[in-house]
Amino acid sequence: MFIYAVFPLKILPKKRNSIAILITLLNNNLASGCWELNMQDGTLRFRISYIYEEDENRFEQVFMEHLDEAIRFTDVCTPAMLAVIFANANPHELFQQLTESVDVNLN
Repeated sequence: MFIYAVFPLKILPKKRNSIAILITLLNNNLASGCWELNMQDGTLRFRISYIYEEDENRFEQVFMEHLDEAIRFTDVCTPAMLAVIFANANPHELFQQLTESVDVNLN
């Protein structure tokens, strides 16, 4: 099963490289799920996938946990995405602010 949280805006072509950098940094630090950017049409979404067993008794609980994770991750990352899109923010600096400790430039 896949759960997608779709970003409400299409990413303009001139911003796609910066958003791609930001989501690559974010994806490398996620325990589950990933950001996906369609470089052709600018669609940005967060995806969590899970393989359910046929006799899974906890389907609803696990589904709700994954749905909650998707919502939480998009809530945390959306301001950074908007800052890149509208304020020309540096993806590396935004990532450092979100993680508060990682030097992505390896300095």
